[in-house]
Amino acid sequence: MISKHLTPDEVASLLHLSRRKVLSLDIPKVRVGDGRGKILFNEDDVKNYLRERTEYPVIKRGSDANRVQKGQRQVGLQILPSRENLEKIRLGHGASGQKRGSGETH
Repeated sequence: MISKHLTPDEVASLLHLSRRKVLSLDIPKVRVGDGRGKILFNEDDVKNYLRERTEYPVIKRGSDANRVQKGQRQVGLQILPSRENLEKIRLGHGASGQKRGSGETH
């Protein structure tokens, strides 16, 4: 007996996707007819596609089982530079002791 086949529009309505997106998925397709023909999807292939992509939550004991675990983040500078180093950075890494705004042209 031949298994049931679905059109791209039927699969799109089942998966809540657009027809274009359904055609781009990695579900095996059956092309009927010459040239472009009609595209059909085997119902079992659609079920297998969904089964392969089903994600199950990790079950842990405790009240925070469903919480997303975050790693430690290091933000900003760990050690602040000295005033002298900040001044060098601001003046262009110690450009021979010239102060900013000294009136000289570059």
